[in-house]
Amino acid sequence: MENDTYKELLLSLPRLAPSEAMPLHIIARITETKRKESRVRFIGFSILSIGSLITLIPITNFMLTEISESEFYQYLSMTFSDSDTLFLAGKDVLFILIESVPLLGITAVLTLVLLFLYSTKLVAKNARGTFLITQSV
Repeated sequence: MENDTYKELLLSLPRLAPSEAMPLHIIARITETKRKESRVRFIGFSILSIGSLITLIPITNFMLTEISESEFYQYLSMTFSDSDTLFLAGKDVLFILIESVPLLGITAVLTLVLLFLYSTKLVAKNARGTFLITQSV
């Protein structure tokens, strides 16, 4: 019963046509929202990119220190300079060489390099959205 009353009430109301400028205002509002979102992402990924680049310097120093302390260079130079040892005890020399690789430093540097590259890609993508979107009103 109540549904019929609401239907009758809604059908009796005069119908209003939307203004002609309404679609333009909607498009302008959507464009502005996209620009704001893109600007926030641009700033965030810029900070991440700069931070990863700044952090890369001490982590690279850490990796180089770790390589020199692990005597990786000495074992590596031994494999090239003394080929007789490599042929006689190749397996052992190879295992010593693998064990002396500073995995923590190398992993940290590679992770930061990949983070920097990925965040730089996202900065470029969001810069295009931040600076090139034109307003259509």
